[in-house]
Amino acid sequence: MKLKTPTKLIFITIGINLIIASLIFLSIIDFDLQEFFKFVFSLFINLLIGIIGLYCIGYLIGQNLYKIQNSNKKFSLFQGILVVFAILIFGALIGSTVGFLKEGLPNGYEYDLKKELFDYYIKPIFWILFFGFIPTLISGIILGIKLKKLPLTTI
Repeated sequence: MKLKTPTKLIFITIGINLIIASLIFLSIIDFDLQEFFKFVFSLFINLLIGIIGLYCIGYLIGQNLYKIQNSNKKFSLFQGILVVFAILIFGALIGSTVGFLKEGLPNGYEYDLKKELFDYYIKPIFWILFFGFIPTLISGIILGIKLKKLPLTTI
């Protein structure tokens, strides 16, 4: 399996964004590492599958990115931004689905599908976009610049 250059750039961007997300979360909890690891372990499966989802979606997009080049066979800044936001949203959906399947399905008691969908999809995606919008926008711009500079032969 040979990774195309855009895929490699996307993987690097995902890794950097995960580090930034961790630092943002750590700053919110006053860099309490015990609390950080407690949170990570409480949602380990959700986070693990969400991160795997980020890289899977990143791979699919990166390997097929040449299909959305503009007419002069170059990438644009906007495509970098679009790619990173698409990866963020799909990763959030994948991670949220794990939580929904583990805890949000009917269990015989009172059940409200709208409330469950809101709790397991809308809330997490809102918070991910709320805290991740600016870092994702910046990394998307940087990715777009890197993609724009790629020679046609590497695509």
